[in-house]
Amino acid sequence: MKKALRNEPDIFLTSEDGRISAWGSGAESALVDYANQGLKYDFKETTLALPEPMLLERAAAIWLIRLLEEGVTGRLIDEVNRWTSKIRYRRLLVMNEGEPPQWHEIADLDSGLNPETRVAYAISHLIGTGAFQRLRRCKEDACENFYLGRTDSTYCSKRCGNRARGKRKRKNDRESGILPGA
Repeated sequence: MKKALRNEPDIFLTSEDGRISAWGSGAESALVDYANQGLKYDFKETTLALPEPMLLERAAAIWLIRLLEEGVTGRLIDEVNRWTSKIRYRRLLVMNEGEPPQWHEIADLDSGLNPETRVAYAISHLIGTGAFQRLRRCKEDACENFYLGRTDSTYCSKRCGNRARGKRKRKNDRESGILPGA
C-alpha cells in the first residue's frame, strides 16, 4: 500500500545576498552532506581561523551529533530557539494562477548571522517537519558518516557493510584458528 502524498510540500524560504531560496525535501540531504564534510575537522581547533563554509560544515556536524545522541528534547528545542531568535523575517505576498494570494515568511540570513545560527534555522525546520527521523550514523569504525536511512539500516552504503562483515569474518577466522595471528 502506498502512502498518501501531502497536498503541500514542507518548504521554508530564506534570503541571502538578495536572492530568495526555497528549501524542501532535499534540505536534510544537503545538511547531512555538510555535516559529513564537517566530521573531517578537528572540533578542538579554534573556529576563528576557519573560513565560513568550513564553519557551516562544522556547525552542521555538531548539531547532527547532538540530535543523534540526545534526540529531540526540550533542552535541544530551547537551544535551537535561542539561536534562531536573532533571525529577522519579512513577508512576501505571492499569487499563483488560479489560487488566492498567500503570505510566505522569508528568513533574512544576510544580516551578519553566524554560521551556527544559520544551521540552527535549517535544523529547526527539519526537526519540525520530522525529516530527521531517518537520521543515522554509520556503524563502520572507519566511516561513521551521517546518512538518511531506514530504521533497521546499520551502514551508510553497501561498501561499508561489506567492509564491516569482512573484518568480522577475519576476526572470527583468527579466533577459531583458521587464519594465523590469533
